[in-house]
Amino acid sequence: MTLTKLPKISPSHMYGLARRSVKENSHLSTYDEFKTLYLTKLEKTLIQRLQEIKPINIGWFVFIFLFAFPYILLRLYYAIYSLTPEQILGFPRDLTDVIFFIIVFPLIAYLLRKHDRFTKIYKETVIGPIIKLINPNLQYFPNKHISAKDYLDSRLFKMDKTFEGDDYIEGVLDNFEFKMSELHTAYESKHPIFDGLFFVFKYQKNINSKTCIYPDRAQRLIGKLLAQKIQSFLGSRDNENLVKLENPEFEKLFKVFSTDQIEARTILTPVMMEKIIKFQNDLGAVKLYISFINNSVYIGLKSATHKQFFEPPSLIPRSKIAIFNFAQDIYNCINTPIEIAKEINNNASVWKK
Repeated sequence: MTLTKLPKISPSHMYGLARRSVKENSHLSTYDEFKTLYLTKLEKTLIQRLQEIKPINIGWFVFIFLFAFPYILLRLYYAIYSLTPEQILGFPRDLTDVIFFIIVFPLIAYLLRKHDRFTKIYKETVIGPIIKLINPNLQYFPNKHISAKDYLDSRLFKMDKTFEGDDYIEGVLDNFEFKMSELHTAYESKHPIFDGLFFVFKYQKNINSKTCIYPDRAQRLIGKLLAQKIQSFLGSRDNENLVKLENPEFEKLFKVFSTDQIEARTILTPVMMEKIIKFQNDLGAVKLYISFINNSVYIGLKSATHKQFFEPPSLIPRSKIAIFNFAQDIYNCINTPIEIAKEINNNASVWKK
């Protein structure tokens, strides 16, 4: 199955196309099916849910501008002019702090409880249905995540102090297993290792080699020849060597290491490289990592900004098109790696007999 190409049309026209009816089925949704099912089953619910976050946002606005901001200004005023609360308000500094926190702590606790309840309902009524639009066989568990073993087996990232996540999805697609979740890992220093979506696809076949695809920052900074020399040296450990490919655009975006040069090229066909290029371009600042090991393919979408892919937006989209685009982003983040995995599964030449 090939990746669905998004039509290059205006947002309003694209939104209008979604009103075409299509026959529903249990197979992986096409993009047009997703648009239609969104409008018939999800749009009204999503608009309603997003409106429900308004009182919470107003509450935070009140907290910041009526309590926190004036309190900070007052403390700065004390510090600059060496004044005490007794000289301004007529009572001691400790009492000023006590009054402030008596008011503020219950308000913060109330807003956090409201936000947690809203997030729970949002995931049940928005994220869950979007996942079902992609494939009704997928199961969604908001509070679970990918195991540490799957994460380490990918050989893409390290693990140190922090390992946590949520928004776990699993199911069987065609004849391979699929699971994914958000993951957040970090060093003891709190410096992040991986923040983003992590996918695992397990097949009933085997690849004999180990092939890993990483973003290539070096080539864009220091040039192709020097970058490849450095990468060849660094990648020579554990019998992994740099794979040189025939697609200049792919090599500009990625570096590939493998224990088997021939098998790596069998996996990374010209069609597959074009699909991975398009996927990375659509992701923008989110970086794409892929590894092929034994009977599994691992995909990591790493965010540099601690992006929460499945959390409700802080700012409410105002137009129906903007709300549709928000749902579409969630759909693409899940569906495109699945499409790539299906392409790998259908490419018989990748697998050893």
